[in-house]
Amino acid sequence: MQPAQPAYFDADFEFSELEVDGCDFLSTLNVQVSSSTTNSLSSSASPPPGPAWTKFHSDHSSAKFFRPKRYLPQSFSAAIDHLCGLSASPVILEVGSGAGAALFPLLKSLPASTSAVAIDIAPTAIDLLRSQPKFDASLIAAHVCDICVDDLPTPPNTIDVAFLVFCLSAVPPSTFLSTLIKIRNVLKPDGMICFRDYGLYDMTMLRFKPFQHVVDFTFRRGDGTLSSFFELEATKALFVEAGFDLVEAKYALVKNVNKKTGQCMRRCFTSVVAKVKPPQNC
Repeated sequence: MQPAQPAYFDADFEFSELEVDGCDFLSTLNVQVSSSTTNSLSSSASPPPGPAWTKFHSDHSSAKFFRPKRYLPQSFSAAIDHLCGLSASPVILEVGSGAGAALFPLLKSLPASTSAVAIDIAPTAIDLLRSQPKFDASLIAAHVCDICVDDLPTPPNTIDVAFLVFCLSAVPPSTFLSTLIKIRNVLKPDGMICFRDYGLYDMTMLRFKPFQHVVDFTFRRGDGTLSSFFELEATKALFVEAGFDLVEAKYALVKNVNKKTGQCMRRCFTSVVAKVKPPQNC
């Protein structure tokens, strides 16, 4: 018997509860919310993200720092059902795999024959991934790859489902669209993409200082890494422009309570499940 899945919540409060504080925060930056806001940071305005993320994973070289994202199979249930229903062994791609905090819980929910391609911009992250006890080199191909500039290390039309979890927020916004197009090009005609990242007005966004603001909803942390926050309508438009049909797109609104302090933390994540748009008949 399979163990019971942990309870999954993504509608603990209304998005409107975040808007007052969020709008006040953006007004201090002279930023307005619009469905056309695309975070148009030019590549020349932002240093390459690789060195900062390599240092990040060097500084956090223990896998215990990265908590397993066990909620993802439930968050992406439509894609998991698609993979489990395939007649052939599924093949998945994770972009920005880090140490495997998302990859291993996903693989646990899939058929044992599932293989994975895992990429990360940081060599230290790939080294850490390969060192995990759950890492099986016969099923997981791990590569150092900068999605902003490199081709993906897998041929076109070979991936059933791609996962992009807290990765797009870490690259220059000018590469958002090209990143999604690269992923679409390696998906099979019936392939899907699953996206989860920081949503507009998430509590971590409101903690940034004005001097850390880069452009629109993008900020730079003290360690040099970028952090973008995704407005839902603009994100939906981005996926459509990249050649996807939306299956599900929403804010996942989660209330966490610190057991020691009792502090309530309201988290907002943008979640998208989409499938490759069929070619249009002429």
